[in-house]
Amino acid sequence: MRRSFTLRELARIADVVEPSLPDAIRNAGATSPSDGMRAAVALASALRGTVSPPTSPDEFDIVDPYRRSEETYQRSFNELVPAAGRVASFLATAARMAASS
Repeated sequence: MRRSFTLRELARIADVVEPSLPDAIRNAGATSPSDGMRAAVALASALRGTVSPPTSPDEFDIVDPYRRSEETYQRSFNELVPAAGRVASFLATAARMAASS
């Protein structure tokens, strides 16, 4: 559970902790892209709980579209895409930083 996040939770934490990535990567001795991503997840895990929660718990959850209307599928997609993009950017940044060190 230490390294399990909902997608939206990790995206929210990434917004706050990304400025700390260079130090986390250096302290972890990360020199490869995969090491960098592991350091990023460890940083997010260590700082979980220090990031202010969203105003609504619904901001962590994604609507389940199973057997529901096309509008519900679209809503689920709209909730997932920004969070997935943010997490991908966070991990890619960590991978690049580690590879260039």
